[in-house]
Amino acid sequence: MFGFDGEYRRRPVQSLGGASHTCDRDTAIRKAALERQKRNELRQKANGAVVLQSYARSFIHRQRRKRAEREAFDAYLQLHRDRVNEDESMCFLLRRLSFFYSSRVAMDSGRLIEICQQILRNPSRLLQHSAHDPIWMLRVCKLLDACLLELSLPQSAGAIPLRMLETFTTVAAVERYVEDETLLYKYLDRVFGFLIARNYFVRLRQLLDEKCPPLDGETLQAPSLMAEALLQLLLRPLTVARRISAGEQSKVFCQKFITEILATPHTDPIRYFVLPNLAESAEFPFALLMQSLHFLLESNSVTRSAAESTDLDEEIKRSSLFYGVIQSSEVKQCKSQPRELFSSFLLNSLLVLDRKQLATLEESNLLIVYVRLIAEMMPNILQLPKSTLRNHAAPHRHTDSDEDDDSDESDEDEDDQPTSRTLDYDMEQPCRPVGELSSKERNCLLESIAILNETQRVDFIVQQMEPHIENAQLIYALCEICHNLMIYNKHAVYEYKLLYTLAFTPKFVRAVWFKLAAESTQLGFSAPLTLISKGVVPKQQGVDRTIPLLATFCMLFGRLLPTLHDVEFVEQKLLVTPIQAAIQHVRLMPFSIAEIVQMSKTLKDISLGLVELAFRSVLGHTDADDKKLRQQKQIWANLLNVVVFVLNQIHTRDLRLGFCPEAHWTVSRLDLPLDRPTDLPLTHSSRMRGIRPFQPIRDFTREDFENGPPMSTKQKRSITILREIPFVVAFNKRVSILQGLVAANKMRIQGHQQAFLQGPSIMITVRRSHLYEDAYDKLRPENEPDLRLKFRVQFVSSLGLDEAGIDGGGVFREFLSELIKTAFDPNRGFFM
Repeated sequence: MFGFDGEYRRRPVQSLGGASHTCDRDTAIRKAALERQKRNELRQKANGAVVLQSYARSFIHRQRRKRAEREAFDAYLQLHRDRVNEDESMCFLLRRLSFFYSSRVAMDSGRLIEICQQILRNPSRLLQHSAHDPIWMLRVCKLLDACLLELSLPQSAGAIPLRMLETFTTVAAVERYVEDETLLYKYLDRVFGFLIARNYFVRLRQLLDEKCPPLDGETLQAPSLMAEALLQLLLRPLTVARRISAGEQSKVFCQKFITEILATPHTDPIRYFVLPNLAESAEFPFALLMQSLHFLLESNSVTRSAAESTDLDEEIKRSSLFYGVIQSSEVKQCKSQPRELFSSFLLNSLLVLDRKQLATLEESNLLIVYVRLIAEMMPNILQLPKSTLRNHAAPHRHTDSDEDDDSDESDEDEDDQPTSRTLDYDMEQPCRPVGELSSKERNCLLESIAILNETQRVDFIVQQMEPHIENAQLIYALCEICHNLMIYNKHAVYEYKLLYTLAFTPKFVRAVWFKLAAESTQLGFSAPLTLISKGVVPKQQGVDRTIPLLATFCMLFGRLLPTLHDVEFVEQKLLVTPIQAAIQHVRLMPFSIAEIVQMSKTLKDISLGLVELAFRSVLGHTDADDKKLRQQKQIWANLLNVVVFVLNQIHTRDLRLGFCPEAHWTVSRLDLPLDRPTDLPLTHSSRMRGIRPFQPIRDFTREDFENGPPMSTKQKRSITILREIPFVVAFNKRVSILQGLVAANKMRIQGHQQAFLQGPSIMITVRRSHLYEDAYDKLRPENEPDLRLKFRVQFVSSLGLDEAGIDGGGVFREFLSELIKTAFDPNRGFFM
């Protein structure tokens, strides 16, 4: 008898302990589960042993078979060396060579070189067979793949494999034996398709890194013959793709070239030798490259919209955990691939390759695609740290705007000293940390910014933009480029040629504003501008489309306004230089007065809504809105900055010209604490330093509480409005606020001791003969840090005696009068 465990039982097993013991149900289930688990483990071990043995036996069998084929190859080649070029011999040798060739076997290299030498003596029969017979085509493709692999070996002679690749992949060499042009390009299409599917570009890139000598800078001369040959190998499939541009295979060639050469981190041979030579080559298919990138861009847009629709479908995700896991992994995979493709290195490659190809963009109507591609990759510059701005500062900076911040010496000074006119936000980078950005990618991004703002490229974009000025995609793309440059560098409109050239292009400025207005009119109450004016965070799609348009318009128009004279601001047209006895009129001001009035009203509502969003109350918003604002605080802070900037420009112009109607700037619905001036602590600089819009609530320290309790959201909003856009508050209300603040400050400093000779005071003694010198010495900040107390002055006569009298206000008045007369005395020469 055999038991369940497989042991042989010679005699029955009897229990001598009495009745058998029964176990409960849970114990029986647990024992059965353990036994089932043991059986599964044994079964897995047995299956694993079978798989390992299969791999080992198959490997041993393949090695024996390859050894036998090598012996047969050598014997046949020795016997039929004079008949190698015959079809039967070539078929026998190529079949066996493609089977056993390995780069790890040294003698296989010699066999490959020998058969290649025999083929190169008479390649006509092999080329003609390959053009007509797919079997021979496959043999040639495998042979060329082995030659390419042979080039990467350190001890191999590269002349024969290079000659083989040149003979069988060059149009000029193949057309000698294949006269039919259709068959010729069909043959080359299949050959390069086979090689590219086996990492053709990756192998060439590795060979360039290994074989190319060190380079110090860009060069159009090949540093070695091997580098020149590898460059030609890199260019040949692209040349073939240009000739067969109607097929899908050409797009595959270009896409592989993009992903494996252009979008990957650049080495010195790629950046200094390959890219400049491709840019100068007339055979390089730049238009086809743009079309392939456009196809990838559209695919990226479809993937992104699908991911957004997936994120919105929360209920379906919650209904099935398994479905949600699969969906999130697919979305992550779809998102990561386009982001890796449109990298910083692809941006740099595109800007380098278009040096001689800008004219082709105009001929092929690819300008919009070109600008869209740059805009797609421009967010990569936000990864740059702020230190790169100081290291690569512009040689000069235009500061002809009265609203510009004066404290731009360093970022630390800007953080510690808030200004009184313009919001100066902490433009910290919310992107990945500085340590994760390599120095190579950092230099690549800085070079891309410099190339983008070259005079030739900027002039081309601006000149070719006019026929397409109404194209929405072109406007969005240009605004996206400008917006990313502004977020990276807040002085971008003064330092980058692209921005200040667009600022002085009235047609573009006008087109951007009317594109915003058209969207608002079309969407109605759900328009992003309308929602922002009401203090509501719009949807992500609206933010991505509207904020770059609005921020770019405000910055460009704010840059243009200070350069316009009042006559140019009001006049519809201005007379300029006569050309060929004909008077030419140009419009310098993009908008009419009526349009400016409506624009100022819209911008005023937007600025109030942004202030409400910057300091959100606890009630009336969701956690999702807070998360969006925290993730994009840099974008929102920049938007508030530029909107306030241009609004102050328009208001300043209205003070001089008075083109807006009465009560146009004031807002009656503002809730400011007029009866409680202590609720507006405008005088406490330490507390004012903590007001930063779109920032999370920070922890308060002991020093913060020494100056009073933390400010509420209402206080922060009121202070921001009074400091940045005070004209929205009526003048009499501002006077009441000022009087209340002065009275509160006086009460805080002097208390109730405000009668004659009561309360704290500043006692100074001055000589009448040296009034200015003594006043300057006694009232310096080192001696009197707080000048808000009462002054009591004691004069000393020219004889050195104290003058009689008690200062109850009259002596101080006399002191001020004499001090002003002395300070403005022409004999002193302080003021000419």
